[in-house]
Order: sequence, then structure tokens, then C-alpha cells
Amino acid sequence: MKSTATAIRAKTDKVIPFRSEEFQFDLFIHQKPASKVLLFEPIKWTDDEMDTLRDRILEKSLADLVKGRKYRGVSYYQEVLDWVMSDSEHPFSFNVCCTQAGFYPHLVREAVLDQIN
Repeated sequence: MKSTATAIRAKTDKVIPFRSEEFQFDLFIHQKPASKVLLFEPIKWTDDEMDTLRDRILEKSLADLVKGRKYRGVSYYQEVLDWVMSDSEHPFSFNVCCTQAGFYPHLVREAVLDQIN
């Protein structure tokens, strides 16, 4: 086997040459993935399973907000608070999770803000 050469990009974005004579292999092998190869079958979610997932996301997020910043860290707390305060509409948005669970999102927001202030 002949030695291979590759390059390692440092944090400064400078290219540093690297020779792998001792190991005789390229550390960064770039191969194209085989087309249409699935490692597992796609999961098919039922509507009931999606509703259950939304309920659990809402329940866990609100519980974590009430427990406070120290429970899981400031960045997680802020992320959950941003999610609650967002007016976005997508399958797992706060508005959709609340509506699907039978709650009015604006009333839940008010209750959350009362609890955490």
C-alpha cells in the first residue's frame, strides 16, 4: 500500500498537510452514498400517535418552564419560552399543540407567564 495524503482544516481555515504513512489509510474518505439505500423502514405515524406526541411535548415543555431555569439550564429554558411565545403555525408549534389538546393558546400563555413571573 502506498501512503495517502490528505489535509486537515484548522480553526483558522488554513489547510495543513497531513501524511498518514504510519497508518496507510486516508482519514477522510469521501464516498458517495449509494442511492436509495434505506437503513431502516420509514416510520408511519397515525393521527392518534401524532396527537399523543403533541400532548407530551406541550406537557413536558410547560412542566419544565414551571420548574424553572435551574432545572435544565438557561438556554433550554429560553428555548421553551420562545416556543411558547411564538405565533408560528407548523405541526409541532405551541399554537397547534394547544389547539389540538383543546386549549386556547393565548390563555395558556397568560397562565404560563403568571406562573413564571
